[in-house]
This record gives sequence, C-alpha cells and structure tokens, in this order.
Amino acid sequence: MKKIFKILLLLFVAVAIAVILGIGFGFGKGTGDGNDDWSAKTTQKETVKAEKDVIDKYVETEQNDNETDANKEVEIFKISVVGNEYFYGNERTSLDDFITKVKEAESDVNVEIKDDNASLKTYKKLIEQLEKSKIPFTEE
Repeated sequence: MKKIFKILLLLFVAVAIAVILGIGFGFGKGTGDGNDDWSAKTTQKETVKAEKDVIDKYVETEQNDNETDANKEVEIFKISVVGNEYFYGNERTSLDDFITKVKEAESDVNVEIKDDNASLKTYKKLIEQLEKSKIPFTEE
C-alpha cells in the first residue's frame, strides 16, 4: 500500500511541476507561445482594422450616394383633391391628364397630394394610379 501511495505522490508532484513550468498536456496543435504559423490566425488588431475598413467603405459609399441624390433635380407636382375633382395649378384636371403630364417631365418627379375635403373613392383612385405608374408621392 505504501508503494502505491509513493507512486501516486510522485505522479502528483510531477504533474504539479509540469503545470508550474508551463509544460502543457493539452490536445491543441500549438505550443501556446504564439509563434505558430497558422494561416487562419488573426490578431485582434487585424480584425478590428478589417472591420473599420468595411465600415469606412460603407460610410463613404453612403456619402457619395447622398451627394449624387442632392445633385438631382426633382420636379414637384402639387395636386389637390377637392370632393370628387382634381386640381393642378389651380385648374381642374382629369386624373389621366395629370398622370400624363407627370410622366412627360424630363427630371425626377414627386407628387404632393393635398386632401381638401376629398371623397375617399377619388383620393384612393389617385393613389392607385400613382402607384401603378410608379410615380413617387407624398401626402399632406
């Protein structure tokens, strides 16, 4: 029994010394000193730099898009829906004539719709026609 105890004690001491000296018993492929040449390894600095580069590129692209949008000329068409009628430029107009006029514009357009005690059916018809024609609009 004393012999087994001595063997176990020696084994325990050997393991303790190995742990203290940094001799690992892990199953990893590296030595733990950071000098291994693994192609998949990246440092935290490299990862942060790569993320920052992606963010900077995205921000730059957004700024360029905004500058391009700011340089575009947008023609505003204001239409009022009064009861069952449409008014453009203080004159009564038909829905088809208005849509044709907007489509003929040479620049980008936006239609501003004013609800002036409009009938729901007439108002919805205008919205449906603008969406069908893919004309951007805003409602006041």
